[in-house]
Amino acid sequence: MRWNAVFCAAVLVIGAGASSAGDQVVQGSAAERSALFTKEAANALRVRDYPVAYTQASRAIELNAQNAQALNYRAMALTQLNRYQDAVMDAGAALALAPGNASVLLTRSRALSSDGKYHEGLRDADATLL
Repeated sequence: MRWNAVFCAAVLVIGAGASSAGDQVVQGSAAERSALFTKEAANALRVRDYPVAYTQASRAIELNAQNAQALNYRAMALTQLNRYQDAVMDAGAALALAPGNASVLLTRSRALSSDGKYHEGLRDADATLL
């Protein structure tokens, strides 16, 4: 139960200010379109629609593979969809782009712990406090 509260808080903090692009025609640079899909993923996570969050984050990543926030959101969705190893991989990719990011460390910690890798999960959780 505590993890869900922390998870939701991370989504709210990261996704603050996000607006909905819906199914609008998305124009602009790939980075701008990626940012819109990232906001959609944040909105979907906020309402606990994990399949939509996964899809929107994946679209953002397709447009901009360097989008650490989208990788983190997809990792959050994957964790909620019980795809822990995939979540750990996405969180690891996000950490490569944003080393030491507390939100990403928390995401990976949750995925590792949910997969029964408690010591590794605790290591990441502890790293958020440093």
